[in-house]
Amino acid sequence: MTITRIAVFTLLCAAFASCAKPDSSEQQIEKAKLEATIQAQAEFDKQMAEKDNLLKKSREEAKAAAEEDFKVQLANQAKLIEQARQQGRAQSEEQLSIENGNLSAKAQRMESDLAKRHRFYQSISGTYEGQLTTEQGNFNIRITLVPSLSPYEPGRTRQLEEITADINSLFLNAQIVQWSSENQLSSVGCRVTNVRPDLINGTISIASPECSNIYLLSLSGVQASGPRTFSTAKPVVAQINKGKLKSVPALVGEVRPTTNAAIYQLFANRKGK
Repeated sequence: MTITRIAVFTLLCAAFASCAKPDSSEQQIEKAKLEATIQAQAEFDKQMAEKDNLLKKSREEAKAAAEEDFKVQLANQAKLIEQARQQGRAQSEEQLSIENGNLSAKAQRMESDLAKRHRFYQSISGTYEGQLTTEQGNFNIRITLVPSLSPYEPGRTRQLEEITADINSLFLNAQIVQWSSENQLSSVGCRVTNVRPDLINGTISIASPECSNIYLLSLSGVQASGPRTFSTAKPVVAQINKGKLKSVPALVGEVRPTTNAAIYQLFANRKGK
């Protein structure tokens, strides 16, 4: 540069005070520090942004994993619930089947017992006539026994309540008439309901406020020709239960009046078949 140009440049710098002096070493150091700080801040900001992104991504991945795990747990729980229901249903059905089987077996036993009772009642059902021996002489006696129910004809499996009702409702209606052979119009008698015979010993006890006497009767396997004492009828009951005796031939037993302490013997043979 020539002297003239230098002078001009100097004058211009002085006039406008715009001529910059070369940077000193301290200014360069400060500038370098500032640039380093700016660069470090930019790097830190970048790292923080990346950290936020990583945290957000990590949260989203964790949430997705948790949701998936929750779905799996729900599915497993649903399977366990369904399995428990199936097992419970199977156990309930099995228990119900056992209970139904027990009820069916019990119903069969009760029907068998009821049929046995009907067989007994039908074997003694009918009218019997005979004599009663007293101090005043012999009197004629007629005993009529009528079951309260007819035998059930099996057409279906009945409920236990139905069978129980039949067992409880099965009894004898009895009518007893006594009269002198010399005067039939002088007869006395009574009617008694709810008479329940002894199905084991084969005895019938008839006692009621409507009757002036108590009648203790026993089944006889043969017809009688005269008064007979009260005796065991278990052999007759055994024949009835085995089906070998359809109709009891006769009744024998005792009459015990309420007006005196005497005991009178009687017999009554079946009329008809």
